[in-house]
Amino acid sequence: KDGVKPPKLLYSRDPEYPKEARKSKKEGIVVLWVVIGSDGFPSEVSIARSIDPNLDKAAMDAVRSWKFVPAKKDRKPVATMVNVEVSFRLR
Repeated sequence: KDGVKPPKLLYSRDPEYPKEARKSKKEGIVVLWVVIGSDGFPSEVSIARSIDPNLDKAAMDAVRSWKFVPAKKDRKPVATMVNVEVSFRLR
């Protein structure tokens, strides 16, 4: 009842696939810890699970541009930390 209602993703963009990673055929999932502010924008982004420095950076850059409906506690927006997975797959 008085728990925190989680944030909802409103806008996201796919990360740019770095040329070096594409060339070396690197794929995988970067896991990030993201603090979503009470304004719905990521305020802190850090690596929880790395796969490659170039892919990590691309994932972080993309997630920093995302927009969320902020988490709510007692119907008021609050900051919260979430785990975000960013997938890199060559097609």
